[in-house]
Amino acid sequence: MQDNIVRLDRDRDLEPDWREYLDGDDDEFGAEDPYDSWGVDPSYGQPTSHLGDLLEIVVIDDRVVDVRKRRVSGTAYERDAELLGRHRPVQPPRPPEPAQHEKTLAWLALLVGGEQSLAAMDAYPLPVEPLDLSDVGDDMRERLRRIDGAMTGVAEMLFESEVLTAARRVLRAAVLSRPGVLTASMSDERMACAVLATAAKASDLLGRGRGVSMSVLQELFGLRSAPTEKAHAIAGAVCRQNALVGGWQRPVLDVPILGSADYLVSSFRQELIVTRDAALALRAATPAAEESRQQ
Repeated sequence: MQDNIVRLDRDRDLEPDWREYLDGDDDEFGAEDPYDSWGVDPSYGQPTSHLGDLLEIVVIDDRVVDVRKRRVSGTAYERDAELLGRHRPVQPPRPPEPAQHEKTLAWLALLVGGEQSLAAMDAYPLPVEPLDLSDVGDDMRERLRRIDGAMTGVAEMLFESEVLTAARRVLRAAVLSRPGVLTASMSDERMACAVLATAAKASDLLGRGRGVSMSVLQELFGLRSAPTEKAHAIAGAVCRQNALVGGWQRPVLDVPILGSADYLVSSFRQELIVTRDAALALRAATPAAEESRQQ
């Protein structure tokens, strides 16, 4: 609805009626109101304005004798129209917030590589397996063996065998995806610590309030500081969605996204399955949300 400015002045000097200046009869085409004519409209040729219309009401002795309507643009009332809120961009309505169980399901799907992987996920333990060096260049194999050797002793001391398998898979995937993650300037121990930290944290086994802290891990590798940046780089090499969803609210756990259940230990996958089933039960009990999701 446009804002109208009403002016009710009794004694002001009225603009002359244009009809008084007509010579006799109107021409064959008829006289036109100059306020409706493109020839005298002060806003003609100017950028489109959204300041609204100005409504002038002429009153003589409490009787309305004339009503004129024109654009506010080009008059002395532009500032008044802006103060009333005209010429401000219209804010679109915010979309409805997704239900919490929908956020949870979306996050779980990111962790394991999609909705189909989430639906098919099981809780069988990861097998004990050596570091797979197939498809790895000959120039990297010896160093990867050294890194694996550094990881093995610490992993067997602090974690279950599944964590070492997950770490070996993470190391292989990171190097194949981004060989540059394996820098010559970084020691084997620091790289091993970063890989093991990534795998353990992805299964929620490392950090404050967990069984193993980062300070204990770095101490066992003989490091003065935690390889946090390298761990982020490794997670990003394994699953590039990490960079795209870094600012998302994480409704379940603040764990790195590795994009596959193949990097997660069985106990953590069991927790994800329980959470998934609870969220699906909430979805089934919320018909309106389900209909909105399908549209």
